[in-house]
Amino acid sequence: MEAHRVEEYFLEYGLDGGKGDRRKGSRMVYAFKRGISTKLSPLDKYDQSNCNMKKPKISQTWAGKTEFTYFGSVTEGTTIPIYGYQRVIISASHYESLLDQFRGCTVDLGTSFSPPGGSIGEWLKSNVTKTKIAPQVGAILIAEGYAERIGQSGIKIL
Repeated sequence: MEAHRVEEYFLEYGLDGGKGDRRKGSRMVYAFKRGISTKLSPLDKYDQSNCNMKKPKISQTWAGKTEFTYFGSVTEGTTIPIYGYQRVIISASHYESLLDQFRGCTVDLGTSFSPPGGSIGEWLKSNVTKTKIAPQVGAILIAEGYAERIGQSGIKIL
């Protein structure tokens, strides 16, 4: 019964269980041990105007030791690939809420797995994803001119 529902889902979104026919604009769906991820396969041809994956942007994480790639912007929403197979999508409305919540404030970014209360990391964990994403979000906010870094762990939302 469960497999039948999964097949209906795939058919609904353009996949036919491997028979070769796919709807225009459909995406391959890959199942991983920790969940399901959708990503473009080499066979996918997609219209770049209807997704936020136009041009990858490269930035440094908060600590500056690692580069990461993201797609989109604060105003469009972002897709951030992490851990090699997972993607975190942060909508423009989430960024808007985050900016409204912290505008004019200097707070701890909260880059740890257990971010302190009142930090951006804690806000992200409560409102967007349980995944540790604050180092990337902090870097994106600074790169796009929405924030400035204050000391080693502080961030001021402009």
